[in-house]
Amino acid sequence: MSCDGIRRDAERRVAELRARLIEWDVLGVYADDDGPGDENEYDDLIAPIMRWLGAGDDAPLLSARIVTLLRDDYGLDIPHKDAASPFASSLVRWWREANSNMDTAPSMSLAAGPRRRGDPVNS
Repeated sequence: MSCDGIRRDAERRVAELRARLIEWDVLGVYADDDGPGDENEYDDLIAPIMRWLGAGDDAPLLSARIVTLLRDDYGLDIPHKDAASPFASSLVRWWREANSNMDTAPSMSLAAGPRRRGDPVNS
């Protein structure tokens, strides 16, 4: 796949993940007409989730990392590390299906951007 093809695929995946995060709407900000007025509310979750998916995280690990991120960055009181399991499972399934349709996986550095201080990534 060419660099342009990799970049387009990464941009498409970012847009798809953004849509999935908005649909999940863990904070409930898109539930009514008084929402944030844009689609960027969860953009800070995109880079770490794409990195974790690109690294091959399974659903339980991805769920635990998402919960940790929501606790640390959003201050949410989430009692169980598997609270995001259904969402994490759907993301892993989506990621694997997207990769099965490609010759090679895209470079996550194109979409993920730099790591943020405090990013709960163990790798």
